[in-house]
Amino acid sequence: KVIDDKGRQDITFIGQGRAFILSSGFIIRAFWRKSGPREFTEFFDGRGNPVVFSNKHSVWVQVIDPKLPVYFDPPLKNPNLVAVKGKSSH
Repeated sequence: KVIDDKGRQDITFIGQGRAFILSSGFIIRAFWRKSGPREFTEFFDGRGNPVVFSNKHSVWVQVIDPKLPVYFDPPLKNPNLVAVKGKSSH
């Protein structure tokens, strides 16, 4: 919810939710989980395998309202598949 006239929001980061991970031309449907305030946020792919990020590149996390739709440009041809450098695969 919006908490002030600047548009800042009160966001809960404890729990779990959907995620998309974009890296090296890949789009991975994933989910995140954080069990407590002093715990790291963990990311998992669709099969439940941990996603390991490279320590050589920065990571950007963008939080959005889970009720809002996410659009890709160009659109994914099949949103149930993972786009791999312009191709689709499972």
